[in-house]
Amino acid sequence: MPDSHSEKSLPADINLKIDAWGKQLGFAATGISQLDLSEAEQRLLDWLGQGYYGDMEWMHRHGTKRSRPAELLPGTL
Repeated sequence: MPDSHSEKSLPADINLKIDAWGKQLGFAATGISQLDLSEAEQRLLDWLGQGYYGDMEWMHRHGTKRSRPAELLPGTL
């Protein structure tokens, strides 16, 4: 679900449209995040550093690709 910050930065109708499109495409949930992922990145790095990824070794290997999309696919914003 979109957080309160996201809802303020986008017109309400676009949030509803994105949610409807997601449901039409079969997604269980949709969401809109902030562009500044620095706080989330730090939580991710802490989580990884504590080994909470368990058997999901790929999460540790991929590291900041979740918080820095351009590392996953160059040019991604």
